[in-house]
Amino acid sequence: MKNIISDQRCAKCGIMTKKFNFVILFVTLTTLSFVFSGCLISLVPLPPSPPPVNISGKWSGVYAFSTNNQIVNFTLNLTQSGTSLTGTFNIITPQYIQYPITGKVNGSDINFIASVSKNEYFSFTGSVYGSNWGMSGQFSCYYNGVQTFSGAWSAEK
Repeated sequence: MKNIISDQRCAKCGIMTKKFNFVILFVTLTTLSFVFSGCLISLVPLPPSPPPVNISGKWSGVYAFSTNNQIVNFTLNLTQSGTSLTGTFNIITPQYIQYPITGKVNGSDINFIASVSKNEYFSFTGSVYGSNWGMSGQFSCYYNGVQTFSGAWSAEK
């Protein structure tokens, strides 16, 4: 293997000089930079991951029909275990009605079903925002597998 620095005698004056082999120097420095950058990257701690979303608790909200903008008030009583979601969906106006909920939480995304009857249910999809204090999204109601109405919803703790 060649040295990075070698002695060389000047042909005109006969003085000994040092000659750099720049190719070997470049390859050596490049290799060292990759080795040390890998070491430095592994020494830098990663930022902590955000805490998992937990939407357990009582939520108050509204949903609005897309066809006529009628607004309905509701509450949610949610229990989250891991990514599973259970609880109740309670329509407050025009009359109080309570339906069981099952659903999933995936990161800040949520989806749940409020079962009205064997053939009828509400399907909610949305996202949690603001350190778990709000959520919003879209909903649809289905009867015998056919969508009967839809709209937007939002809720806060």
